[in-house]
Amino acid sequence: MSQPSFSKWNFQEVSPGPTYQTRDELIEWIREYATTGFHYIGTCKMGTDSLSVVNTINMKVWGVERLRIIDASVAPSSFSANTQSLTYVVAARAADLIVAEYKMKQKSAH
Repeated sequence: MSQPSFSKWNFQEVSPGPTYQTRDELIEWIREYATTGFHYIGTCKMGTDSLSVVNTINMKVWGVERLRIIDASVAPSSFSANTQSLTYVVAARAADLIVAEYKMKQKSAH
């Protein structure tokens, strides 16, 4: 932002700031402060094909015992809204499935 072409707007660099100038300084800043601002969706496909990570029955990870994925990553595609409401719906459905599975195990134990 310190280039002459931006001078008429009087911009000032906010982050990482003027104290980070060299490549090594910038890499140091990135390692210290960089985070993601994205809400990942669709990174753990739910389904029955060979590319699926999570099954469609009870949200369990294929081939891994006692692990479920219960967040927006099981959604099939992205959408233009906050992922919080989707995560609530996925979590509520998963909670219902887990409770039902627990009750079934309790019945069979007696």
